Amino acid sequence: MATQLLVVVKNHDKANELVQKLLKNSIDKYAISVIAKGKDDFELDKENQDIATWGKLGAGWGAIIGLLVGAFASFVPGFGPIVAAGPVISSLAGAVGGATVVGGLSAVTAWLVDIGIEEMEAKEYEKYLKDGYSIVIIEGKDALKAKELVENDDNIEQVKFYKES
Repeated sequence: MATQLLVVVKNHDKANELVQKLLKNSIDKYAISVIAKGKDDFELDKENQDIATWGKLGAGWGAIIGLLVGAFASFVPGFGPIVAAGPVISSLAGAVGGATVVGGLSAVTAWLVDIGIEEMEAKEYEKYLKDGYSIVIIEGKDALKAKELVENDDNIEQVKFYKES
């Protein structure tokens, strides 16, 4: 597992505020990812089934996608719509692309385990996502600096630092 910080925030707007705060404090945008449950009524573009109609996801997602590198949206059976922005999208897209359950785990939990999160914690993060929270992930050398920036933020539900092993 790479060194990473997982930050659970109350909603998409708070995730957007956190991303802006991180960027203003020189956290590399290539180190920041955001993942959340999409709105239940989101639709895929009829001409290109690989891209979402981002306007349906709300202004908060539009801002996050504009700040970070790349975006991904998909419908995950047993979870619902999932939206992500940032470097995690390639591994997330591979994990949820058509997967329903992997060894008794949902595709989202299996993906979190695959990136190095313990299974029980991964299930807790998936519950947060299902309940409408967003998860901001900061990877690499910027994770420790980001941890210092978020420690006393009232909009943060949970912060967990994972050191490279």
